[in-house]
Amino acid sequence: SQTYWNRLYGSSLALSIVEACQRHHNGPVIVIVEDITHADTLTKEIEFYKDKKQRIYHLPDWETLPYDIFSPHQDIIAERLTTLHALQKIRGGDILIIPLNTLAQRLAPRSYIQGNVLSLKLNQQLNIDDFRRNLEASGYINVSEVMEHGEFAIRGSIIDLFPAGSSMPYRLDLFDDEIETIRCFDPQSQRSDNKVDSVELLPAREFPTDENGIAKFRSRYRELLAGDPLNSIIYKSVSDGIMPSGIEYYLPVFYNDDELDTIFDYLPKSSLYIAPHELQQQLEHFEVDVNERYEQRRHDIERPILSPEYLYQTTHEITKALEQNSIIYTSNKKNVDEQYNAN
Repeated sequence: SQTYWNRLYGSSLALSIVEACQRHHNGPVIVIVEDITHADTLTKEIEFYKDKKQRIYHLPDWETLPYDIFSPHQDIIAERLTTLHALQKIRGGDILIIPLNTLAQRLAPRSYIQGNVLSLKLNQQLNIDDFRRNLEASGYINVSEVMEHGEFAIRGSIIDLFPAGSSMPYRLDLFDDEIETIRCFDPQSQRSDNKVDSVELLPAREFPTDENGIAKFRSRYRELLAGDPLNSIIYKSVSDGIMPSGIEYYLPVFYNDDELDTIFDYLPKSSLYIAPHELQQQLEHFEVDVNERYEQRRHDIERPILSPEYLYQTTHEITKALEQNSIIYTSNKKNVDEQYNAN
């Protein structure tokens, strides 16, 4: 079904969203916004109106331009992975806020996110060499001192790691091959304090970086991208186990064509979508921007790129998916169109 909310001035959109959540108990409410700035503003307004039981999730965009040679900040990747993991259990009354360019993205398979969660508990036996390999396979970076999400350090019987989705890093102290203590620690002072009983580790990247992941990348790269792979910085770096800047725009190369998911695959069919009335025009504008960036960068033999359909859904695909769900279109105008009555 399609509904239209008009004359939403000031923070009335946030209030309307909260009230919709309270009425829509069958599934979560998915709020589509134009960009991250709108997401931040709307979040603050919703926080004011919502009750304590309602949870707000964010699936931010990478905050890079399409086909950029820069990678997203590790904190952004951590938040995305945390949200994708949490969406498996999203419930009625919860709110997901998502920018439209993230809505358009093709995402890592749900099976990858759920299948690469590592759980650590007190008194658990832990083989350090196997654990190191598991961390590296999940995209964690071995460093001398842990400061950011997705990093780990091993010094004798002490393991420091900063899991994706955690506000603080953890220090594991081993006695022989058994976890004796798990403590939070301050990355600035490196001092540990609060003890915890367990830690859940999400993958640090949205694609596998183990031997099998790299082998898949090499095979798929030769299949999907033209030119001599040996001339490609991307191909040579990944083959050497190094993930270069901008590797996120090669996400489909780590998976088969039918493995990637979209946000609609992560969400229950009972979800209620709330979107701006101009959503289709905004999506079309984004699609034009992506195609322009592709044309600008497609001829670089050192960094050949994938065509947009591998990375993004088209406006038609998104519109068709939304039509299969209940959706509310919003506007601050008196009447969006003469054929629609203001509610």
